[in-house]
Parts: sequence; C-alpha cells; structure tokens
Amino acid sequence: MYASFCAIRQIDIKRIIAYSSIAHVNMSIIGFISMNVYGVIGAYASMIAHSFSSAALFVLAGILYERFHVRLLNYYRGLTVVMPLFSTFFFIHCAGNFSFPGSLNFLGEFFIFLSIGSQSSMFILVCLIASTTAVLTYNLILFNNICFGTLDTNYFSRFTDLDKYETAVLSFLTLVLFTLGIVPQIFFDTLVLGATCIVHR
Repeated sequence: MYASFCAIRQIDIKRIIAYSSIAHVNMSIIGFISMNVYGVIGAYASMIAHSFSSAALFVLAGILYERFHVRLLNYYRGLTVVMPLFSTFFFIHCAGNFSFPGSLNFLGEFFIFLSIGSQSSMFILVCLIASTTAVLTYNLILFNNICFGTLDTNYFSRFTDLDKYETAVLSFLTLVLFTLGIVPQIFFDTLVLGATCIVHR
C-alpha cells in the first residue's frame, strides 16, 4: 500500500514504474507466505507477469527519455496525436500493470485474492483491495498525463514514433504477457506442481 500511494505522488515516470514494481513484488510475497496452493500459484504467475509488464513499461519510459531527455510528467501531453503506436503499447502495458482481465497479471492477482479470501484474512484482503485501487489510479494518471490532452509543443517540436526494432521488442513482450493470460494451460500444470511441492513439502 505504501509503495502504491508513493507512486501516485511521483512525477518522474521511471520512479512511478519502480514503485509499481515494489507493489507487485510485495503482492507476490503475500502469495508465497500464505502457504496456500492458490497463493503460491498466484505468486508465481504475478512474478512472471511482472517480468514482462514492468520490462515493457521501462522500455517505453526509456524510449521517451532517449527522444526528449526528460522523465517528468509535466513536460508530456497529447502524445496520441503524434506517436499513436507508442501510445497503443503504453496503454496495453498500463492496463496489464493494473491487472486487466486477459493479462497474466490478472491471473496472478486473482489466485492471490482467492488464497487470502479462502483463509478468511479480511484485514489483509481489505489492504490488498486498497492497494489494487491505488495501482489502478497511478496507472491511469500516468497514461492520461502522457498520452491525452492538448499536444504541447513548447518543449518538444519533433516527434518520432516507434521504429521497427522497438516495435518488435514491445510486440514480443505484449504477445507473451497476454498469451499466457488468455491461454494459461501452456504452463499451468507446472505452476500447480511447483506450488504443491512448496506447500506440502
């Protein structure tokens, strides 16, 4: 919760993503220490999802910094007009970051919530819901500030959308994140086996 609320207060794009990573890793830790099969499955899935969604967001933040040499939200606005491909990938991975259904992040958090709910840990469940709400808030703030609004050319006059290499990297990360979320049977048996071994060792 603390990491999520800190992310809401940040104006540096990379700091927002970094605090987001802390919040997601802590969610995974809750899954592991629940010592419940559902929780451990959710923790594994969340960690795998985090490695793709956060990587993609850091790549996107790096692309902005490489082009404009500034990471502060105050300087960006209306990029959907001049960088539509960038904005599309940014929206997809902000959605994945707040566990939009269809992403692997959603599957992981669903199992963690299921684990905590099955153990009747209402205080922890309420804290998780508050944290998830904060995650949704700062992701929407991040995307809205960068991509929506009137394009401001006071600071930047030249805009370049993603090149083919950046598009290829982001397409791969997106494909893996949502393929595993929509068709989890690909690796679900392995997750169940690993979780069962940990819980019943």
